[in-house]
Amino acid sequence: MTVGTFTSISLEPPLVGFFADSGSMTFHRVRTAEHFTVSVLDDTQDEVCRAFSGEAGDRFAEVSLVPGRHPAPRIAGALGWFDCAVDTIVNVGDHHLVVGRVLAFDVSAVPRGPLVFFRGILCQLDPTVPSRGIW
Repeated sequence: MTVGTFTSISLEPPLVGFFADSGSMTFHRVRTAEHFTVSVLDDTQDEVCRAFSGEAGDRFAEVSLVPGRHPAPRIAGALGWFDCAVDTIVNVGDHHLVVGRVLAFDVSAVPRGPLVFFRGILCQLDPTVPSRGIW
């Protein structure tokens, strides 16, 4: 599944989370799984993102995968990944917060930008544009 709400929750213990639509068929598989992997896509992997956001067909058919520590594979060439054990699932309105206990993670040594979903489109962050910040 493609999620736009992946976040760090805790450093000790290491927890991450994402929100999944309660109607998602993939969420129902996550609900019954013991583990999941989050692959963080880089700003050149928009086609991979689209492949996983659709509802029909084999989402993995055209995507290169790398084995992880458990049955959930990692996406080859991703900017980073998190192998997680399902910790908690909380019903929140029409979504579920899925909390994962991080078992292992890594980020690419090659500097690349993340793929960002903003205002309904996939886009890149421009590191040359200074942030207005919150300070």
